[in-house]
Amino acid sequence: MLGISPRRFWGWEPRETHRIIRTGNRTVGHEVEREAEWNDADRALVLALQRYTDSLGPHGFPMEDVVSELADPTNPEAEYGYVAGVPTRMPDGSLRDMPVIDQARKAQQDAEDAYRELVGPDAPMNGVFFPVRRVARTPPKT
Repeated sequence: MLGISPRRFWGWEPRETHRIIRTGNRTVGHEVEREAEWNDADRALVLALQRYTDSLGPHGFPMEDVVSELADPTNPEAEYGYVAGVPTRMPDGSLRDMPVIDQARKAQQDAEDAYRELVGPDAPMNGVFFPVRRVARTPPKT
């Protein structure tokens, strides 16, 4: 989560009251009272968002829905289903559901493959991680 309350994210700032503590004509202290950043509505909103995100599977759909009998393609009373891929127009004019390529993940997996080839197929890969960075595109040489 953000680490700040939703209303603070939306621009609200807590109210502060400053009070100078005096003894006679002498200032002996300063007291600041600040309005609480989180209220019940903020907490409820963030907890609801956390419950929702915790319910999602790796595909972005709530697990409760994807395992439901209502999604089972073998159930004649199913109300919905799922299709993987992105509708893509093929050269013959037909539409097919095709995968998308996560180019950052592909670069990472290509680096893992190259490393495995360099160190050998039996080399331990536990903990090996290739960070990915975005770079300017270099046009192919023709």
